Amino acid sequence: MFGSGILAVLGIRPAHDIDIVVNDKLYIELAQRGWETVKVGSVYALKHDVFDIHSTWSFSNYETSIEKLQSEHRVYIEDIPFVSLEEVARWKGALGRPKDLRDLELIRKYQESLSMERTTSY
Repeated sequence: MFGSGILAVLGIRPAHDIDIVVNDKLYIELAQRGWETVKVGSVYALKHDVFDIHSTWSFSNYETSIEKLQSEHRVYIEDIPFVSLEEVARWKGALGRPKDLRDLELIRKYQESLSMERTTSY
């Protein structure tokens, strides 16, 4: 999962949808099943209920691949794969929209609270 999913799971803020990056084969299969195609910024996604399915996660000044996200930036939380909080922050920094900047501040505060917990627990 990508986007705000990890923010919600870590209790940083609620998520309003679930963004998932899939390979081209699954993307085409879901499109053929009738998932709605919507434009998200400069790319297209498939939407069904709260799920937004993407075949790419390269936006604006942020470039990556599914393979890179899976091999270098994946973390598991209760056996569910997420893109790491650090990578989500990098993505949000590249986009720089007002909502991304707010999320970056929330991520910074969350990371600071973890640092404080480690310091006080020793």
